[in-house]
Amino acid sequence: MATIRHPLNEAEATQIACRIVEAYGGDIDFYRLVKLLYLVEREAWQKLEQPAMGGTYFSLSAGPMISETANAVKKGNLSFWSKHLSTRQREKDLAVTLVQPAGRDEISDALLEIVDDIVQRTKSWKNDTLKVHCHKLAEYTEPPPHRRLTITVEKILKATGKSPERIKKLQLESELWNKLDAALA
Repeated sequence: MATIRHPLNEAEATQIACRIVEAYGGDIDFYRLVKLLYLVEREAWQKLEQPAMGGTYFSLSAGPMISETANAVKKGNLSFWSKHLSTRQREKDLAVTLVQPAGRDEISDALLEIVDDIVQRTKSWKNDTLKVHCHKLAEYTEPPPHRRLTITVEKILKATGKSPERIKKLQLESELWNKLDAALA
């Protein structure tokens, strides 16, 4: 059976990122945003059994992340994203600033609740606390130096308590969805 894959939905990722940055007064550091986006994605798989935004997940020495969102933050390489968020170098780190709100027409009420809950639960945490929390996630594996390890959706689902039977059903649904999507392309 095929691995569950969902390519990044740029509009959803941008709207979720904007919601998080807005909650921080329009400015957030890069590390925090990337970690919060991963936590939103993880919790969407746990509670909704679907991605919040999709993408490719990796374990890095700094913790788990969604590759495409980290690249968008650093390089502004997603066109919809760069209309709404900008990145700038600060003295010791990168910061992400809200340029223009992105709305929320791509985000369901259930997903919005997840985003807001994660922001509320973690807003008072220092980045070191956020890092420790992310390193303790069951799907995270410390990679060798200067390397990254893939985190599969199946690993996230297992880590969040999904049964093997439920994971197989989600694999089948994903496979059918990807076939339909390819046929419509």
